[in-house]
Amino acid sequence: MLTDQKFDDIKSELDMERSARNLFERYGSAVLAKGGHFGSNANDLLCSADGLHWFEGARIETHNTHGTGCTLSSAIASNLAKGMPLVEAIGAAKKYLTEVLSSGLSIGHGNGPLDHGYRDR
Repeated sequence: MLTDQKFDDIKSELDMERSARNLFERYGSAVLAKGGHFGSNANDLLCSADGLHWFEGARIETHNTHGTGCTLSSAIASNLAKGMPLVEAIGAAKKYLTEVLSSGLSIGHGNGPLDHGYRDR
């Protein structure tokens, strides 16, 4: 366990702030706390040496969520490699993920894959 909090104990944005600060202070590295698993929104929180920064996001109702974390982290890493500052890189990656989730791909049953090629259709 990375923090003293269990995942199920994080039920609010205040809990996210406490947990992110705990991780930042413990490990000295920027922390992005994802808020997509609770609440009526998909707000994420960055805790870094610059303080707290919230990224607001709408919850997208879809079963095609397989790979969202990998997609977000890869998009952030790609944006950083392009030279974007951290806050901008996360914001652009979150926007991309929202577009991918909103694309409406529907394949098979259960949690399906994301439509990374949605712009090509």
